Amino acid sequence: EEHRYDHIAQTKVYAVSDVMADLLDVAARTLVMRGRLVYIIPSMTDFDPQSDLPQHECLQLIHIRYQPLQIELGRRMVTMEKVKEYDIMQRENYLAKAYANGPEAAEKCARIRERLLGAAKLK
Repeated sequence: EEHRYDHIAQTKVYAVSDVMADLLDVAARTLVMRGRLVYIIPSMTDFDPQSDLPQHECLQLIHIRYQPLQIELGRRMVTMEKVKEYDIMQRENYLAKAYANGPEAAEKCARIRERLLGAAKLK
């Protein structure tokens, strides 16, 4: 039934914090040792890579580069490398420790549009 040509897939709300934690978890599970994950993340100028970037015990931050796009907005290219074998028994623990400041750190990315509109109204 779900393979019919007129099938419309269901959608669910997927928090940015969960998306980022899952991205790192999948990368940690599937990359070969020393394999790299590279991604781009939008950020405002108050973004602190040390506390606001998601982390994973099996991945090491290799490189981060900021590119300003507007006065308050930019993006960061992040490169991480797999340095430890993934233990499936630790999955929940890995996900729980994805953010140094908890999931609210990832919400900085989710609220960028709102923050930009708010800043524009103040001008």
